[in-house]
Amino acid sequence: MEDSQLQILLKENISKIYDILDNAGVFKDKYNELINDIVEPLNRVCSEYVEKSIVAVKCDVYEDIIKSTNFPELNTKLTKDVRAKRKPKASRMKFVRIPDIPEYEIETYDTDPLVSMFVNWTNRSVKKYTRYRKIALGNLDTLSESVEEFETIMLDYKRLLMENMKRYVQGLYEVHYKYVLELMESNGKNKGEQSIIINDKNIKLINSQSTFIKESLKSFLDLQ
Repeated sequence: MEDSQLQILLKENISKIYDILDNAGVFKDKYNELINDIVEPLNRVCSEYVEKSIVAVKCDVYEDIIKSTNFPELNTKLTKDVRAKRKPKASRMKFVRIPDIPEYEIETYDTDPLVSMFVNWTNRSVKKYTRYRKIALGNLDTLSESVEEFETIMLDYKRLLMENMKRYVQGLYEVHYKYVLELMESNGKNKGEQSIIINDKNIKLINSQSTFIKESLKSFLDLQ
């Protein structure tokens, strides 16, 4: 999975903080920039990172599934199945519930050690400055590790979503095929809006096969 804009910004800001903390003189000169232009934007990113990353992964999965699904081929298969009057297969086995992603929180970067570093640098207290610098670097290491851990979780989650959505397309084909057969048996008479409940989602039944599959996948992925 390519880095999102959020991931890129997060990594860039972490790198900038490392560079500034690496030199006491640079730290003094760039202290205000560090707090206002780097740490504050970084913390805003951290606050929204998890939620936005989950949405981004779901969007990626949706787009990948749509691109990899041969809709003309599915439509041809539908025509052949209708002509052959094939009995619809049980589709619910295709709709295995997707486990919720584990709750995860990336804490914001604590500025208190940076403030203490600046105060003790001004007071020429080298030992205290060094101690707080160590804490600040440790917090940054913890943040970097937390982001890496979350990205690993998201990669596994994306893989799981892809596997399940591919099966969902097969199941949705059977749901739509059954609907088409029922329409034919009723001689196309309009029974009003129809829907089916799958995994607690209200899936609207419509004539267009491709639109039905696309809109249903959006519903399963909570993209509507």
